[in-house]
Amino acid sequence: MENLHDGIEILIYRFLTGELAPDEQVRLNEWLLDPKHKELFERICNKERLLESTLRYDQYNREAAWRHFESKWLYRRRSMLFWWVRVASFVLPLCLAVYFWMREERKEVVFVEDEKVEITPAVSGARMLLSSGEIVYLESDTNDMIFFDGGRLVREDSGVMAYATDSLDDTELKYNQVFTPRGCEYKIRLSDGTVVWLNAESSLRFPRMFVGKERKVYAEGELYFEVSFDESKPFIVETKDNLSVKVLGTEFNLRSYDGEFTATTLIRGKVRVENMENQIVLSPGQQAIRVNGCDEIQVKEVDVNHVVAWHRGYFFFENTCLEEIMAEIGRWYDVQVFFENTAVRNKRFSIEMRRHACFEDVLALIERTGVVRMRIQQDSVFVK
Repeated sequence: MENLHDGIEILIYRFLTGELAPDEQVRLNEWLLDPKHKELFERICNKERLLESTLRYDQYNREAAWRHFESKWLYRRRSMLFWWVRVASFVLPLCLAVYFWMREERKEVVFVEDEKVEITPAVSGARMLLSSGEIVYLESDTNDMIFFDGGRLVREDSGVMAYATDSLDDTELKYNQVFTPRGCEYKIRLSDGTVVWLNAESSLRFPRMFVGKERKVYAEGELYFEVSFDESKPFIVETKDNLSVKVLGTEFNLRSYDGEFTATTLIRGKVRVENMENQIVLSPGQQAIRVNGCDEIQVKEVDVNHVVAWHRGYFFFENTCLEEIMAEIGRWYDVQVFFENTAVRNKRFSIEMRRHACFEDVLALIERTGVVRMRIQQDSVFVK
């Protein structure tokens, strides 16, 4: 807000008291050509607000105060001083009125509370990019809707997206891709009967119909596969970092988020994990890990129930650093996480709780350790 200067406050005061001379009116009009000045002038001239802001000063007897001041300085030269003090006695209330008005305006801007944003667990939802280029939005309430993909049916059936395979006669690979954004999860059934669960912020690129001697799909994020058995057509999952998982008929979990290690965990059956340098066959209960920027594949024994807890509707973190925990929680509840205290990023916690729990309860569980404090502001969490 622009301050009053160059005697404008005197002109405004004279305008309010009806004492403005013609030449002063011209000067005031020139100042009012600026829209910001005009807005300020109109608000100052709002008599109701002006009287409210200057009420305490109206109770002061200006004339009596002036006579007292004049008597004290009887023997001083008063020609110029008289005029300035006289002006000040009238202008001071006006300036203070402007000051209080501006302070009220700032309060209205600074102290208005942000509208509270409701933070909820992930819901069933995704978007699908069809081979035709059309985008279809899949939500939990779109069951039994029918979409057309190049003249062939794509059907949403009881919460699981599936194809009416008898209506497809593809002789070449035509790919669709399904995406789950932050705060969403989804389950689909491919044309061969394979069922895939997609965790939040994941994607799967797959053909409408599997053609040829293999069934190849491309995955990012975290996905759980129940592969339909077909010995003549091995099922192959490829990741962004050129890792390939080859299966015949099995259940396994694949985690491959950007910036994180890639982990393949076998629940049942047999898979072969390979890249340009290595080839490893996993047995149930084993996990193959490939760290970003490294071609080596490490294998270790794991508790598969912990790894696929998300698939069963739970968070499970065992001796996990807080930065990884908050990244997972942020992805699921669709919130941004900021560390105000970077020292706590590597603090480790063990947590198990339902993924559909109230967001505040999840944070409260971590806070109970006494190590960190959390502050929620709209759709962001600040870790102290």
